[in-house]
Amino acid sequence: MRHWVTTPKERHLIICGDFNIHVDDPTNSDARTFLDLLDSAGLKQLIQEPTHSRGHTLDLLIVRDNEEKVKNIALLASAPSDHAAITLPATLARPQADKKTIVTRNLRDVDYTSFRESIEAIFKGASNLDEMDFNAKVDLYNVTLSSTLDGYAPAREKEIQLRPHAPWYNNALRSSKQKVRRSERKWRKSNPSSTVAKLEMHEAVTEYNCLLKRSKCSYHRKLIQTSGNKGLYQIVNKLTVERSVQSLPSHTSKSKLSQDFLKFFVDKISNLRTPLEKLPPPTFAITNIPATNVMQSFQPVREDDILKLVKSTEIKSCTLDPIPAPVFRECLPVLLPAITYIINQSLRTGVFPASFKSALVVPTLKKPNLDPDCLSHYRPISNLPFVSKVLERVVCRQLLNHLHVNSLLASRQSAYRPSYGVETSLTRVQNDLLQSLDDENEGILVLLDLSSAFDTLDHGMLLHRLKVTFGVSGIPADWFTSFLHEREQHVIVHGVMSEAIPIRWGVPQGSVIGPLLFICYTTPLQ
Repeated sequence: MRHWVTTPKERHLIICGDFNIHVDDPTNSDARTFLDLLDSAGLKQLIQEPTHSRGHTLDLLIVRDNEEKVKNIALLASAPSDHAAITLPATLARPQADKKTIVTRNLRDVDYTSFRESIEAIFKGASNLDEMDFNAKVDLYNVTLSSTLDGYAPAREKEIQLRPHAPWYNNALRSSKQKVRRSERKWRKSNPSSTVAKLEMHEAVTEYNCLLKRSKCSYHRKLIQTSGNKGLYQIVNKLTVERSVQSLPSHTSKSKLSQDFLKFFVDKISNLRTPLEKLPPPTFAITNIPATNVMQSFQPVREDDILKLVKSTEIKSCTLDPIPAPVFRECLPVLLPAITYIINQSLRTGVFPASFKSALVVPTLKKPNLDPDCLSHYRPISNLPFVSKVLERVVCRQLLNHLHVNSLLASRQSAYRPSYGVETSLTRVQNDLLQSLDDENEGILVLLDLSSAFDTLDHGMLLHRLKVTFGVSGIPADWFTSFLHEREQHVIVHGVMSEAIPIRWGVPQGSVIGPLLFICYTTPLQ
């Protein structure tokens, strides 16, 4: 409501509905408060007659106080409800529906058997593979998939109308709604006082409302039952927190907005990092790790390892992926040998493929109730190619195993670790405070908020810490150097991409291994 009230005054505004406030009763405190609120917002309420069968004015029609086109209001008391219907003639232009241009492919008509055979034939017929360097082989993989898909399902632009997302709306609800419309038309054509037609429509509406309630409950019940702690929090947050109507700042050009976001994100990190460049270099704790436990190489993976990893991961497609997620799932058996080869080559050579180093940054509001026109209220979330995240997951597991075997992780670190979380952190803090009070000492809790923590991470410092503190050397050290260096990012706004810019600091928010690298980076804080 706040959004619509603050729209330009020249735009018509009509708010109507059952407010369940007795505005006809001057002694009702809620009614007086509500009418004062309307007056302070430059609005007025037009219904002065009772709209409910018990004689109260509950259904309201609210417009701007300078509205002149809304007149000749009438109440239709014979409606099939205990509320009267409000009718009015209004010559108002119908607002244009929000539309969006998307790039789409007709994947339903793809012959996946033929598609898989084409890919397999191209992979087998590729020549001079031994003479190609690793990055060229990865590029060949991407080009082969994208060009083959173009032959089966060419990309085309399509304009779609944005509609509310209602995942619980099913065929049964659709049929019930059609029944309501049919009974409504029948009632309108008959005598308005016809009890039979009125009762039939009332029963159809009641049936639809009950079915809608059951469908919503069933959808959310199933969603909650299949969600973990994080998923449950997201569901509750989505259902209870007020959200802004806007998802992006007001703008006239998507291209300019994407560039503005890119400049803001880069300047923000640069301003935070510049003062730190003048500080003396930090000292590093050297951990005495037995030479036999130093991480000098990665273990190769098998196809069945990658298959389990992919199946345990939600497959999400990114614009940088050569094929969308549904096609990837259909072709996984054919792609598995190539993906396994790419991952093992990366683990063996210590090279992170150059085509995996580009990120598409999507600006996301930090909290749904923040002002969407303020750029500082947005967090840069990086979208990365799916195969690159599979590779990261393989490395992440091997690094995490190395850290666990040698007990190198900070004992009080509860973030981004299996079997740890907010509960373990709060339990430790509460225990320390209670123990301090039992020992008749003072308990002081200091909380630090690290601004843009992931984005300000220093690459040189992290690599040095991995080597001297965590025993990462040889090929793994080369891999992490390759992973962090020569990265670039674009900002994408509704399909419109900004120019690319190099990343000097940080790890991508949205990467798999980024959180583990961050807790390694912050280990000295304990």
